[in-house]
Amino acid sequence: MTEHKDVLYLTDAEIATLRNLILMFCIILGCLAAVEIARFAIVRKLRHKLLRYDSASERIAASGTSKQSHSSRRSKKSSRDDDITEPLIMGSDEEV
Repeated sequence: MTEHKDVLYLTDAEIATLRNLILMFCIILGCLAAVEIARFAIVRKLRHKLLRYDSASERIAASGTSKQSHSSRRSKKSSRDDDITEPLIMGSDEEV
């Protein structure tokens, strides 16, 4: 760094200041790296817990209801959808 101080127009005091700043930047970057590693570990644990919770709630929902109740719910929903749309279709035909 001192070899090119004339080309960079730096004094010895400015070079000393830059050397101190390099140490501070290294410390700051090290702290940021530690924070990112901790964040990664926390998010990874949280993801595993959420996946476990989701799979457990899916198993509970699957064991609480049978396949037949799922199909009957679907058929009721589709017939309900048909009832909702029929008056709209009929009403638009009458006006035309």
